[in-house]
Amino acid sequence: MEGRTLSSGGTNPEVCITDTEDENALLPPSGPITRSKKKPSPTALQNKTELELSILLKFIKPFDGSRNKLNSFLSNCNNAYKLASENQKEILFKFILCQLEGKAETACSIK
Repeated sequence: MEGRTLSSGGTNPEVCITDTEDENALLPPSGPITRSKKKPSPTALQNKTELELSILLKFIKPFDGSRNKLNSFLSNCNNAYKLASENQKEILFKFILCQLEGKAETACSIK
């Protein structure tokens, strides 16, 4: 609490501050700290969790070569490929090729 009184000279006021709050209010809480403000390291961000291959394969539906389904098919393939680990990319690519049917299969056949 703050109070003002005149100094012994009578001209300048003195400020007198008294603390009436509980002394324990200024202490940090006891117990473990549950939140960490430490930012993850860049390498931790690069190490993404590897998704199961079966989940990635669900992105890829059969494609018959029709133009109205092309954008959707390519988008799903790109998304699955981006989520795949390096070890999964080769098998994912082969699965994508197996999903091609009709005109799409003919156009992409390897000779």
